[in-house]
Formats: sequence, structure tokens, C-alpha cells
Amino acid sequence: MQQSWFIVGEPLFERWLMIMQMVLYCTYSVKSPW
Repeated sequence: MQQSWFIVGEPLFERWLMIMQMVLYCTYSVKSPW
């Protein structure tokens, strides 16, 4: 059961990391003076 959850949860975790990176990058670009 834990293994099947890992197989389903891994892509979601990677996607969450990608979304967080994009959000942080966007906020950093907006906050930067240039």
C-alpha cells in the first residue's frame, strides 16, 4: 500500500516543487528593482 502511494505521490511532489519554483521565481522577478 505504501509503495503504490509513493508511485502516485512522486509525480505530484515533483509538480508541486515545479510550481513552488515558478512562484518563487515570479515573486523574485517582481520584487527585484530591475
